[in-house]
Amino acid sequence: MNGKNKAFLLCGAEKIDLSAYGIGHARCIDDRLISQLTGKPFAFGKDKHQRKYCGCVASVDIGRYNTCAHLCHYSYANVSPKLIEKNRAHHHVQSPLMIGDDIGIANLNA
Repeated sequence: MNGKNKAFLLCGAEKIDLSAYGIGHARCIDDRLISQLTGKPFAFGKDKHQRKYCGCVASVDIGRYNTCAHLCHYSYANVSPKLIEKNRAHHHVQSPLMIGDDIGIANLNA
């Protein structure tokens, strides 16, 4: 940790142990950090769809490609303004997901 800026150096889904150099393993979806920030204990299982040494826990992605109405030119997630318009029509305000709902997910990008 850099004491001045309180920055940590972490690596991703690597097998190598770099703890002797002060380098830990990161998790994009981190139950430890969620527990720390909320003050509540969380212990989720490893995301079985990730690489072998990935530490991410199981999660649900609420985003989808071709759904952002901001149309940022640098975004990898937007390919077609026409698809964005079509997909955004499936937005449900009460849904826990950005597009579609948890009962019948919208058939997007078809």
